[in-house]
Amino acid sequence: MTDAFFKQLERIHREDDRAARATMRKAFQQKGFEDPGIYPYVFPYLGATRSKEDEDAYLMVAALFAMHPSVPTAGVSLGKAMRRVAGARESESIEGRFVALLRARFEDLPYHLRNAVSLIRATDDSVQLNYEALLKHLRHWSNPSGWVQREWARDFWGYEKHTTDATA
Repeated sequence: MTDAFFKQLERIHREDDRAARATMRKAFQQKGFEDPGIYPYVFPYLGATRSKEDEDAYLMVAALFAMHPSVPTAGVSLGKAMRRVAGARESESIEGRFVALLRARFEDLPYHLRNAVSLIRATDDSVQLNYEALLKHLRHWSNPSGWVQREWARDFWGYEKHTTDATA
C-alpha cells in the first residue's frame, strides 16, 4: 500500500500536477485535515485497518509534499534539512523551533511541520525531503522510546564529517 502512495506522489511530482498539489495543500488550512479534497490522494492507499494517527501521518506527508515537492524516496531527513537551514540562516531561533518540533505532541505536528517545511523551502529550495522516511517517522512519533526524536536530533546536532580538498 505504501509503495502505491509514493508512486502516486512521484507521478504528481514528475507531471508537475499543480492542481493536485493545491488540493493537498488545502488540508493545512483545516484543523485535523477535515478538508475532504485531500482524501482521494491518501485513503485509496491506506488499506482497511488504520488508526486515526496512522491516517493523519499519511495526510501530513501528502500535504507537506504538496508544499515542497521532490522525489518522495530521495532526499534527507527533516533533522538534516533543518540543520542546513540553521547553517544558512545562523539564527538561534531555528534551533528553538526545532526543539519545539521535537517536543510536540502528535496532534500538534501539523503546525510545527508546516512551519519547518516552509522554512526549508524559503531558505534553500534545492533541499529535498525524504518523504518515505518522514512517513515512517510520523507513524512512530508517539513511540515511548522517542527514537524518532533522537534520530532527528542526531541529524540536526550530530557530527558531520566535512571533506577538504586534501582528503577529497
